[in-house]
Parts: sequence; C-alpha cells; structure tokens
Amino acid sequence: MSGKLVCSNCFSARSILPRQRQLIRRAAVILALVISVYLGKAWISSLFIRKDNKEQYSKFQRHPIQTDQGLAQPAINELHKYDTKKRCQDCVQTLKVNYFNRQTFQGKTFDDKIFIPAEFLQSQFGWIGETQYLNGEKVWSVSKRKARVVDPIGRYNYKGPFILFYFYKVEKRERVKYIDGASGVPISTQWSPAGYFYPTQICQFALSHYTRLLLNASKTREYILSDCKSMNVATIWKVTQSSSLKCIHVDKPDRMVMKFESHTDSSKGLSLDLESTIKRFIVRFEIKFNGSGTIAFRVTTKRLKQFTISYSNTKTGFNYSDRTKTVTYGIGKRNVLSRLTRDLEIDLYKAVSPDRRRKGGRKGENAGLKKFGLLSVDKVTLQGNGCLGKLSLVDNADEDFFIDAANWLVENQDKKGGWPVSVSHKINKLSLTLKPGWYSAMAQGQAMSVLTRAFHATKKQKYLQTALLATKLFRIPSIEGGVLATVFGTFKFYEEYPTKIPLLVLNGFIYSLIGLFDLKSAVEDVNHKNVTSDAAELYIDGIKTLKQLLPLYDAGSDTFYDLRHVTIKAEPIIARSTYHALHISQLLLLDTFEEDPTFTKTAKRWIEYMNGGRANHN
Repeated sequence: MSGKLVCSNCFSARSILPRQRQLIRRAAVILALVISVYLGKAWISSLFIRKDNKEQYSKFQRHPIQTDQGLAQPAINELHKYDTKKRCQDCVQTLKVNYFNRQTFQGKTFDDKIFIPAEFLQSQFGWIGETQYLNGEKVWSVSKRKARVVDPIGRYNYKGPFILFYFYKVEKRERVKYIDGASGVPISTQWSPAGYFYPTQICQFALSHYTRLLLNASKTREYILSDCKSMNVATIWKVTQSSSLKCIHVDKPDRMVMKFESHTDSSKGLSLDLESTIKRFIVRFEIKFNGSGTIAFRVTTKRLKQFTISYSNTKTGFNYSDRTKTVTYGIGKRNVLSRLTRDLEIDLYKAVSPDRRRKGGRKGENAGLKKFGLLSVDKVTLQGNGCLGKLSLVDNADEDFFIDAANWLVENQDKKGGWPVSVSHKINKLSLTLKPGWYSAMAQGQAMSVLTRAFHATKKQKYLQTALLATKLFRIPSIEGGVLATVFGTFKFYEEYPTKIPLLVLNGFIYSLIGLFDLKSAVEDVNHKNVTSDAAELYIDGIKTLKQLLPLYDAGSDTFYDLRHVTIKAEPIIARSTYHALHISQLLLLDTFEEDPTFTKTAKRWIEYMNGGRANHN
C-alpha cells in the first residue's frame, strides 16, 4: 500500500470543471433568450411603426438606439411626436349637433371640447372669419358683420356728394332688368319680373352718378368718331349707292350735324369702321330720325365673341336674337334732335346673359358681368333718314346719366306731387299689401335730393319747382293715400311703405328727412326770389320724431329694421348687416349738420355691435 493520502470529502479539479462549464452554458442560453425576447419586442414595435408610417420609420433608422441609456434623444423626440399625432387622430371624432331642434349639422369633439363649423356661425349670426396676419402671426380673425359704414365727408349739404351712394352701381344690380332706351333710367324687377319704373331706384341711380361725378375728379376722356364741326365726315363713312350724307347747320350757325339718308338694309347702309385700340365703351351722340331708323354698334367681347347692339326708334324695351347675335333697344321716336348716352357693356350684359334670362336674379351687382366685358367697338352702321350730331366714345358719363334721371322725375311727377309705384307690394311676413299707385316717403325725399342737385348744377328752375311740389304727400295720412303716419298720437313719421297700420321703417324715414333738409337748404339759398316751401317745418317735425323713437330701434346687439313689433305686435325684424351699417352711416351724416349728441352716441354704440359688442346685462 502506497503512502499517498486520500481525502474522501474533496473533489478533483477535473471532475468540477465540466459541471461548471455546463451551468455557465445554461445561464448564457437563458440570458440570450431574455435578451432576444426584449429585442424582439422592440423590433416588433418598430415593425408596426414602419407599417403605419414608412416616413417615420426612415427617420428612426437614421438614429441608432444601441446606447447605454436606451433610446437616443432624437429617436425619443420622433417617437413622442408620432405618438402625440396618433393620439390626436384617435381622439377627434364627428358629432351631430342639434341646434334647438331647428336644424342639425356635423361638429367635432376633441379633448372634451365641442367644435362647430364656422359656416354655421356665419349663416346663423352673420359672423364671418378670414385669415389675417397680426404682428406677423397668422391668425383666424372673426368679425360680426361684413358691411361698410360710410363716413361723411365734411358737413353735408345739397350741393355736395350724396356720399351714402358713392359705392352704389345701380345699373349693375340684378334687380335692374335693363336701362330704358327712351328715358335712360333703370327698369326694375324688384316686385315684378315684367319690369317697371321704380322711383326709389331711379333716384339712387341719379345720386350715385352725381356723387361719382364730384368725387372722381379726373376729366372725362373722349374719342370723337364723327363730327361735322371738326372733321370731314364724307371721308370716314362708307357710303353706298343707295345712301348719302352731308353736313348742315341747325339751330345755331356754329352747330353742325350730319344729315344722312341710308338704306334700311344694314349691308347697304352707311357704315363707319373703327380702330380696335379704342378702349372706351360708353357711346354718346345726338340723333334724330325722320320715320323709322336704327343706329347699331358691332362689338367684340374679351372672349372674342362678336355681337351687334342696335338702337331703334320703332321698338320698345329690348330683345335679343341668339341666331344673329343682335341686341335691339327701343329709344323712342326721336323725331327731335336729342342726346343718347349708352353704356354698351351694360346693354349687352342685360340682354344677353343667359343666367339673368333664365333665373331673373335679384342679388349681386357684378355676377356674370365679366363674361361680357368688351374688348373693342368695331363698327357703326346707320339705317333710315335723319340727322346725327357728334358721335363719341367716352370712359364715363356720370353727368349724362344723372341728368337723364332728373329729367325723368320732372316729366313723370303726378298732380299730387309724387311718383307712384305701378306695382303692388306685399310686406314681408305680414298680411299687408300696398296696391299699385302707392307712394313712398323715401322716394319723395330722394327725389328732392336729386332735384335740388340738378337745380344747383344747371340753374334750371324746373328742377326746383318739381322738388317744391314733392312735399304735398308729407301732409296726407297714409290711410288717405299719402305718406304721413302719427305715432303715439303725437309724433309725425314719414313712411317708406305707407300701410294702414304703420311699420315705421327707419332707413326710409331718415332718407325722407335728408331730402327735406336738402330742399329746405335750397330754398334758403334762393329766398331773395320769394320762393316759399313747407320743407323746413316738415323737417323739424320729422327730426323731433327721430330723436324720440331712435332708442326703440336698438336691439341690444343689432338694430331693428322697423317697429312692427311695437305698432302691430308682430314678430320683430332684425336689420341685416347692410341695413345695420346703413343706419349708422345715416346717423353719422345727420350729425354733421344737426350736431346732436344723440346721433353720435347711438352711432358709436351701434358700431360696437358690429364688432361683437352687446348691451349690458342687469
């Protein structure tokens, strides 16, 4: 037996090492599995991100995430943005909104807040919104109304502009069917599609042109096409064998006109070719026909379409032939040499526009007009026998249009001193109807404003005399065919719509007061000629009434159009935005000569209503 000692409690190194290596391998496998699971989850998450948003995934690839602190900061930012965006998309939901059981519409919910469409606010409350820049920052700006308040220019007087109508373009209105060829004033379709002479609209037509005449101080540019006094007309007109022309003196030795005899066939008549460079489209000339006759203008539109606009003394109204592309306007007999001024663009548009002929529209001053904008006037033709004075194209004719309307008022005033409306008018939402032949205090007042200005501009007494007769109806009660209403048994009110039970329309009443003030002022200017008028007394009575009743028109955040809710206990009518702005403009104008704090304070308060202000609560 050897001398080696044996320890029964000890293990050899060789027996231990294989077992340890086995344990280490098992631990490594487990650790690898754990790491694989963790990394697998991260990979699966990134896979969903890539599936939802490839663009986001490409950004993550550019930022390594293998760092000791986990995700790199740029990657964390990208994931946060994506997560926020994803949550925002998930939490914005569609919601049906029920507005007082009157209507429903689609809204949105987000973050426990309700959002409704801006279009609803506009239709229901007259609020409007538009993108603006405030101190360099893009903002959505909300305002209550979209209407223009017209600030007066100095102290108002009848010799100056009627600033309230400076922005009016009456002839472009859809409710104007056409401009009458015989009288030169608008034919209205406001209450009858057949068309009729509406005195109020004719006065607005006149005052708008008078105002532009004064404020647009640039001189009228005129291009003379034919004039016996300044050119040899025989060399510029094409004369056929069956036609002739010559210059003759009329009335005065220095006044010359072209006497013409032309075949009734336009191809054999007199013609004048024009340069296409002439960019003026209002034609002005003096004309006289012996028997039937026509003067016509061939025009080209900006869309390169050609039309013929013809003016005939054997027609009335207007008509349009689509086959020949010819518009024909009646201009009256014209058996005396007289001026005719026509806006060719307006005459073409009113007759040809298919939208107007189909729909008989009322609203909008420029809808469709651009389609018939003119590029050139190409040719003039004459048919029949007669005389032609100076023929010109001009860029504006405000004075002519104003005088045409003033002459219509002189020629069409009746024995009562008024201008009756020839069609009936049913008052909106009420069983009240004005029968044909009714008068309007608004029309009477605006007629005075036109006539006093015509008197000032021409010094012709016929205009002043016509204005003086217009006050008669202000003393006749509405129930007897006049325009006077008595309010609360004391106050005298001049009615725009003189119904049996007064409505007390505010803007029409103020227009009548302005007209009375104009006439009062004109009479004072000529008092040395012993001209008398009751305009001053009527004005004083009316202005007292206005000061007393004005608070009743305040609706706390708007104004009332009339006082039907007071006089006949009917549903009140809130003035739409344009009328609310008009009420303010009228008060500002009155304040220039009345200088009463009532008008200033009221106007300022009503301006605040336009900016979202409201009356105080109790």
